[in-house]
Amino acid sequence: MISGEDAPRLRRTAKGKRPRYFSDPAVDRLLGILMTLVGEVSVLRDRLDSVERLIEKGGLFKQEDIDGFQPDEEAEAERENARRRYVERVMRVVQNEYEETTPVAAMPPVAEVHSQFEEGKL
Repeated sequence: MISGEDAPRLRRTAKGKRPRYFSDPAVDRLLGILMTLVGEVSVLRDRLDSVERLIEKGGLFKQEDIDGFQPDEEAEAERENARRRYVERVMRVVQNEYEETTPVAAMPPVAEVHSQFEEGKL
């Protein structure tokens, strides 16, 4: 699987104008990010509830075991990769807007776009 700098830079945006709900486009971007996070949290809550119910039903372990869990290096690397993909999904709104105004060959990786957004350059 290709990832990071070697990944092809393809547009992932739909054709046509993006709907605007507020007079300030920055507010629309923040709304898009917020709604992405709301969706992610909702799914996580449902999944966590399912896991906790299955654990309780099966008597597999106690809450203290979960609280004291320390992941090994492999698990931590998997978590870091999952966090990176998560941030990419959350920042997709900003990435899409950037892609609309930037030629495909000149598009930087999502991490760079994220940094520019944090610095107020987007």
